[in-house]
Amino acid sequence: MKPRHEPQGWSALQPPPGYYSADGRPPDAMRRALILDWAVSQRIASGWRMESRSETQVVMVRGRP
Repeated sequence: MKPRHEPQGWSALQPPPGYYSADGRPPDAMRRALILDWAVSQRIASGWRMESRSETQVVMVRGRP
């Protein structure tokens, strides 16, 4: 199988600063929603588009419609 080059903007996103609280607890529902908004905006800025979205998940694609 021929190795493929990773497209620009394909790499995994790291969680934003403040994702975990000081005591290591995972974020609450409101913070998770804000983090999802942040992640979507990062991907859109690098050329992705959103196909569908629910409260907790997003389907994003890259390329022609």
